[in-house]
Amino acid sequence: MHGRLRIVALALSLAALAGHAPAQAQGDPKSCPTMKEVTIRTSREGKAVKEGGILYARGDQVVQLHAVIKGTLSGRKVSYGAPPDAMGISAPSAWPAECPVTLRWAKVEALPVAYNNAYSAPPAEIEITETEWTEGWTVTADVHPTRMHDEYPQVATGYGTMRFKVTATTAAGQVSSPGQECRRSGALCPAVFTLSYRPDDTYLGYLHELMNVPYIYGSKRIQGGHQSDLLVGSDCADFAVYGKRRQSSRKKFDYTYTGGLYKLASKRTKVHLDDEAYYVDARNRRLTFGADGAVRPGDLLNLPDGHVGVLVRDNGNGFLDTSDFLMHTLFREPETVPIKDARWGNIDGKEVLRLKR
Repeated sequence: MHGRLRIVALALSLAALAGHAPAQAQGDPKSCPTMKEVTIRTSREGKAVKEGGILYARGDQVVQLHAVIKGTLSGRKVSYGAPPDAMGISAPSAWPAECPVTLRWAKVEALPVAYNNAYSAPPAEIEITETEWTEGWTVTADVHPTRMHDEYPQVATGYGTMRFKVTATTAAGQVSSPGQECRRSGALCPAVFTLSYRPDDTYLGYLHELMNVPYIYGSKRIQGGHQSDLLVGSDCADFAVYGKRRQSSRKKFDYTYTGGLYKLASKRTKVHLDDEAYYVDARNRRLTFGADGAVRPGDLLNLPDGHVGVLVRDNGNGFLDTSDFLMHTLFREPETVPIKDARWGNIDGKEVLRLKR
């Protein structure tokens, strides 16, 4: 009798140990693919998008990101991804169900720091971090920042620039697309996937592409191009020029400092503030502000002592004053704020510039 009880007790002990044993990954690793790399492919409005470079899109164009795993199985090369109807592109095979894999996405972002390019020194080193975002073979992209302030939380896609990384994990190991470790000229290398959303194809619309990128005093050319064109960062003058370079010919609009902007203008109006916080011209006439006004959205407000911003919209009274809204970058990423809140010590006014078409 005691022998039978000992056998039963031993069986129960073994069962208990089995219940607390580490969980084993499903599938035989020998029969599962060996991962070599994972890459990001894209589709926009259900159609394949050409790979390479920055992907630009309007907010009304849905961009999806697709993970593609490349590796080997039984000595032959294989490629796996989401089903074709999910990708909108020629898709590889579906990953074997008996070999569990997890796809985790991260946003790769610059920290909200003001950077300074010394005149003779190498480009400033941009501080980069990765923030876990979502999971899945296919995800719908948004550019809402997690570290910088979000100017457009109400917009599904957000506006501005974001970089992404995907990591594939199985019981046998882990592979990732390029992320914060991939550096060049103080910034992320071009291999890190970059997406930029804008609201429309106007000058002001293109300026939105620089949202979520840091302020760099003295932004300049680095390996691969200018920091602003590469969506690495900009200062106030280069921010104002960027939109025109995207809207028209880059050859027509060279990057410059605030004092050189008048060379890019078709109209130049000297202004100053009156006692009631309205901007007036040289004859002390208040300037109308609107689509048909003396000053229009998209004009530049060149402020004394070296700062410039882009006029966005009137506060409702029809005249240019310090409560009207300005889009600019100054010691932080771009933002849209009332002129009086632009964090610039002298907003008296110097001139309003209308850039050439």
